[in-house]
Amino acid sequence: FGKPMFFGIQGFYLVIVIFFFESFVYEKEHCGRNGVVRLVTGALAVLACACQALLALSHWRHGLTAELPITWPAWLCTATRGRLPKVLVVPRTLMNVWNASRLPTYTGVAYLVFSNLCVGPAPEDAEVPDGWEHRGRMQMLSSVVALALGLQTLETFMLHSSVASLMLQVQNLIPDVLRALLVCMILVVSFGGSLAVVEAVNFDTLGTAISSLISLNLNMESNLTEEVSAYDVVLITVVVVLIQI
Repeated sequence: FGKPMFFGIQGFYLVIVIFFFESFVYEKEHCGRNGVVRLVTGALAVLACACQALLALSHWRHGLTAELPITWPAWLCTATRGRLPKVLVVPRTLMNVWNASRLPTYTGVAYLVFSNLCVGPAPEDAEVPDGWEHRGRMQMLSSVVALALGLQTLETFMLHSSVASLMLQVQNLIPDVLRALLVCMILVVSFGGSLAVVEAVNFDTLGTAISSLISLNLNMESNLTEEVSAYDVVLITVVVVLIQI
């Protein structure tokens, strides 16, 4: 594609991002005008999924494929006597990380919209039907989709050499960041257990000790991590580490 087509596609994706943030992040009311915005968001997400799927199918039919090497654990190779596939053949379009991430992301958007849709006026009853309430799993999915949509907007700026170079550096640092996070997690759990044994102030249980250590390392208020879920703490930790890079 040329630049006009590229920016046209990115503009279409950006519209979905704006509508999603408008209807799921800024306004959380399910019915009325926001319900209509959600309906439009879902329709655009379905269209994006269909285009991505058709493109992948077209590449597959025309032999435009690529091979991804698969590394199996040694014990599994021994157990199966080396009969496991060594490569995974996929359409070439899915070799692009942006394309590979968009199909599940927009599938998630469509699911969020059409599994919880109300385009009419809000019900007058005080008790809202269960089907219109975001359960914990729906909130988690909404959070993951919002994060994925936000990060995917970075592709729009990839034509700029400086941004592309920065993204490549961050990509190369990801394995080191993951290893560092693993070591930090082990250290926090180990020292948290040690402090919990002696029942230090604000470290009397393992959960409280881990929460307090994380808050100290993130320069957060001591009681803040106790008020959020483990998923929230993970998100905060990852974004702090990435920004510090």
